[in-house]
Amino acid sequence: MIVLYDARMPQKAAEALAYYATAVPLITHGVTDDILSGHPDVFCCNIEPVPVVAPNMPLPVVQQMQQCGIDFVFGKQNTGQGKYANAHYNAVVSENYILHHIASTDESILCRCDTHKRINVKQSLTRCTTIALKNNMFITSDGGVYKQLKQNCLNVMYVECRDILLPGVKYGCIGGCMGLCEDTLFVIGSMKYCAQGDKMVNFVSNMGYRIIELYDGPLYDGGSLCFMQ
Repeated sequence: MIVLYDARMPQKAAEALAYYATAVPLITHGVTDDILSGHPDVFCCNIEPVPVVAPNMPLPVVQQMQQCGIDFVFGKQNTGQGKYANAHYNAVVSENYILHHIASTDESILCRCDTHKRINVKQSLTRCTTIALKNNMFITSDGGVYKQLKQNCLNVMYVECRDILLPGVKYGCIGGCMGLCEDTLFVIGSMKYCAQGDKMVNFVSNMGYRIIELYDGPLYDGGSLCFMQ
């Protein structure tokens, strides 16, 4: 099993992550917006069991995936710069739903999710803001996404994001702090540093997830953790 992570993630978190999977750092230069340049969720939509990967995913990362026997497919569009061009792979996919600015979604993802109900939102960087848990439950830090999920009668927790670190901007988003591997939720940072941390822990634990916090510090938006096996 491997896990893709932003190479700029706090070192303590990267070291801890390596205990659980082959940890593969990701960074690009001049490909997409600088803030997002190492974020796995702008280069990969981790649909199980076969992720969809941007054609311009850095070659060393692609080679590492191939060497580890990861089954994946390339999408149609490159990840680029600016709104929508950086969002082709940043969709949220649960068991029954695909949540995204659908006009931005790469065609390969839509084809793979042809039986999923589509929930269209204004937020193109949807995976940055939102994580899908089992039983079609969600955590989000985007008000518009929260509203759309509630209108679809889905169980969703809204989290303020002002405590989340993302260098280069005032704050990050909750989805980018997290990654799922089976029944374990990995978190870049500790929820105790978030104003709604206890509520998040209860929300997640009540679904039977184990929570692994990768370092003792504020939540850090690294563009999610992308586990593949």
